[in-house]
Amino acid sequence: MQPSSPVRGPQPEHSPQLSSDGGQSLAAKVSALFQKTKEFFLFPSTKAPITAEKAPPAREITRDSSFISGWSCKEKGNQLVWQQYLKDDLLVMINDNQFPSIQPYSADFRKLSEDQITILKNLGFSFSTGGFVSPTLEGLREILEMKESKAGFPKIQIVEVEDFLPEDEFLDLVLKGCFIWTKPPELIHDVWFHIIPQLLNFTKDPAGYQAHIKVRNDLVKGILVQLAEADAYPGQFLENLNPIIKEVGGKEIDTEAWYLVKSLIKYSLGAYLDGETSLILKEIPNISKTLKMLINGIVMIVLNETEIEKKWQKVWSTVLGFTKKDLLEAIPKENFIATIKALILKTIRAGKMPGLPS
Repeated sequence: MQPSSPVRGPQPEHSPQLSSDGGQSLAAKVSALFQKTKEFFLFPSTKAPITAEKAPPAREITRDSSFISGWSCKEKGNQLVWQQYLKDDLLVMINDNQFPSIQPYSADFRKLSEDQITILKNLGFSFSTGGFVSPTLEGLREILEMKESKAGFPKIQIVEVEDFLPEDEFLDLVLKGCFIWTKPPELIHDVWFHIIPQLLNFTKDPAGYQAHIKVRNDLVKGILVQLAEADAYPGQFLENLNPIIKEVGGKEIDTEAWYLVKSLIKYSLGAYLDGETSLILKEIPNISKTLKMLINGIVMIVLNETEIEKKWQKVWSTVLGFTKKDLLEAIPKENFIATIKALILKTIRAGKMPGLPS
């Protein structure tokens, strides 16, 4: 599966309301609609139900959550059985309202190649109409421990969390190379959009993917160090950054513009890592390509006009308290891009990272 869009990024401390018209929330509307029209919205049941041999009776996993799920999850032994019970068109609507905390639907299954399905079967996954099976947390840990005994496959830590994480905690875990494991129903997002893609990448080229992750994470860590320095010594930092902005073809920026850019870059790093860990890579990128992916990842969610980027802009403007229009009134588009390039160049020079272009 090649996700068609970036996915979960840093979450607002308080999720925005799903309905602003003063009426029912989306959750209430979906619930009422579902009760009235179960037959229409239910996904057709599979002719060959997924079963686990010699497994104990299924235990349905549910918990209170503001996350609206179109999936049921039942535990059978060391497996989780996922079944889609809402039709695709309703899941698309829910994804639009819960973005970036999206969930898969049947069209995503068809994006998996036969080779990818075979790889995933060897990792405890299986697929059928309207559903799939994944390992439980302990089951996946056991599978990964066996994979680690083979040359080149890395040791992967899986961290169980209660809910979608705030920005700093999310960044910290991803930069440590951890797989994040929320609890159902949110777990459907982590399994499908992060764990499956990364497992496929590691299996395709363990050494190459690890090298890519190291460069990516070193860059992000270096940028975070620079942003911390900017917070501690704002005047001096901007005085040192402006010459590099001019060096890459931009114009000097003032304190007001830098404040907006700095806030956006920090937020965008989480969104970039979220999207990057959701990619099933056709080829493992080299150092130069990784650098371009980072720059583009920040620029796209701020400036691009595609449907997905507009959704990101709605999210970050809610979190940060200013809009794309506010940003571009303070700093022209070209100078925003030049400032990002200058900050990354400053990071590379400060970190003396081997192999990175300066």
